[in-house]
Amino acid sequence: MKQNIPYLISHRGRADHSFVENTIEAFEQALAQGANGLEIDVQLCGSGEIIVFHDFYLKRLFNRRRFTWSTPLKELRAWGRANSGRQDFYIPTLNEFIEHFKGTVPVNLDAKVFLPFFGPLAKYLVRTIKASGYRSQFWVSSFNPMFIRMVKHNGADIQTGFLFSRYDILRKLSEPLWHSDFWHPKAGLIDDAFIKMAREHNKKIFTWTVNDPAEWKRLSAYPEIRGIITDKTHLMRKEIDQELTKKPLLL
Repeated sequence: MKQNIPYLISHRGRADHSFVENTIEAFEQALAQGANGLEIDVQLCGSGEIIVFHDFYLKRLFNRRRFTWSTPLKELRAWGRANSGRQDFYIPTLNEFIEHFKGTVPVNLDAKVFLPFFGPLAKYLVRTIKASGYRSQFWVSSFNPMFIRMVKHNGADIQTGFLFSRYDILRKLSEPLWHSDFWHPKAGLIDDAFIKMAREHNKKIFTWTVNDPAEWKRLSAYPEIRGIITDKTHLMRKEIDQELTKKPLLL
């Protein structure tokens, strides 16, 4: 049987840590190292912009006891330029990211959903994707199924993905309510039984986080898996190029 060739999707642009994650420079490097898809984190900051940034709390990157949702973009950028002991970096807005990468590779927007603000985030995400003129290039994923449903409410044609690290009875029973286009399971969940469920629900799969070439080989045997999300772009690209012939990739 011919082996499937999933998209190689860079997780936060974490190619080799030469650049800070979720920056334009990191994503450019990931593409140069062979990624043909990007996964970015998006959330609202204190001044109302959608920014490309992962953490809710600013301790890890800024060593500050503040929340992202309460901190204006101007302050976040100032801290990024004066980040003691770390490389300076620039936090892009989603609009800036789209302007830079529109018309290039597929992009998964992983929405970091802080509960009180998920209504505005869903609305602004849909509005931003539609305004880009490249809506088929982007899809929105979240661990929060209600947020996925809200994205669909604001834009029925916006593609969505349901993120999960387990698939229990509650998810099985409630999944039809959320209208997600894709499943984003943790890689360890995927086996023949899981793939059978995906076929029954007519779901394409984008799985995370796959950093072992042997795991990629196992997963790529399933045609339902359309993409793997990885921190090891260069390593995985080398494995793919060694083992597979190229063919067109479709979402």
